[in-house]
Amino acid sequence: MPELIEGATYRFIGDSAAYRGRTGVLSGVRRQGRHWFGSLSNHAEWMKAGLPPQIEVMDTELELVSAPKAKPAASVPASVAFDGMEADLVALIEFAAQERGFEVAKVGQFRADGSGTTVGYPDMSFRRPSWPRGLVCLIEVKTKAGVLSPEQQKLNDQGWSFVARSTDEALVLLDIFERSFGGKL
Repeated sequence: MPELIEGATYRFIGDSAAYRGRTGVLSGVRRQGRHWFGSLSNHAEWMKAGLPPQIEVMDTELELVSAPKAKPAASVPASVAFDGMEADLVALIEFAAQERGFEVAKVGQFRADGSGTTVGYPDMSFRRPSWPRGLVCLIEVKTKAGVLSPEQQKLNDQGWSFVARSTDEALVLLDIFERSFGGKL
């Protein structure tokens, strides 16, 4: 199987009729055995169609539409999937996003149960000063081995957030979100 390309645009050709023929940007590329997997995202188009904005896919379900343009070297080290502590990954993402003009708010919830807050609420909220008031992009941060809790999975499935496993993946997701409403890049 050919290796999937992080940040490339793919067309879904798998069995799910709801997504067949739809295009999205691939992030979180990883290999398991013989196959490559990743998250295919297209916030604007899929939400308009009543679909979750992000789905997990494997290499046999995709065909390449276009590869990403080469980017200048990042000022923050990033990998396809981060192996360290989640708090370190959050800090790296925060730094990289602020370097690109985003404002960042983080949510700490180790005692969320019974506190009146939404259990499973995403770790990070991003916005630009130029965006309309109240518009934010929510990202749940997970390491390479991290697993969504049932509450996080439910919110993600409902379209509340994206999941990022590296700095590069978070930046790609912010780009997808911003392009979905024609925001300033």
